[in-house]
Amino acid sequence: MKIKTLSDRFLHFPNRRNGASVFSGKPLATQEVYDLIKAEGIDFISQNLTKLIEMRKEMFGNAKVDYYGMYQTQLFFDLKKRVAIRVKELIDSPAKDFSLEVFDDLFPKLQKDSNIKVYKSIKQGIMYSSMD
Repeated sequence: MKIKTLSDRFLHFPNRRNGASVFSGKPLATQEVYDLIKAEGIDFISQNLTKLIEMRKEMFGNAKVDYYGMYQTQLFFDLKKRVAIRVKELIDSPAKDFSLEVFDDLFPKLQKDSNIKVYKSIKQGIMYSSMD
């Protein structure tokens, strides 16, 4: 599987947990994340979360954030750099800012598998596990 676009490169981990996070604030990446994925990767992840929230509003209604909000921690896997990026809404941020940090603890196997195997594992929900 060749990585041609940012959507090929960054895979969102399916997450069945509910929450009230909307990730509408400013993305606050660690220097390590910035060095790995640059501004374009950070922007892509931020825009992807916005699209997911909009989709959830269509699916579940927009009357209350409890209907369409997401769990406060989301994960993306970077196929190019072979690292997981943990995105976490900052609870004490009134602007709904969120942090991005490298999160490799649970995924050493993904660093060695082929792109197509990683893609299938993530998208099938097999990799769903604790993200905290």
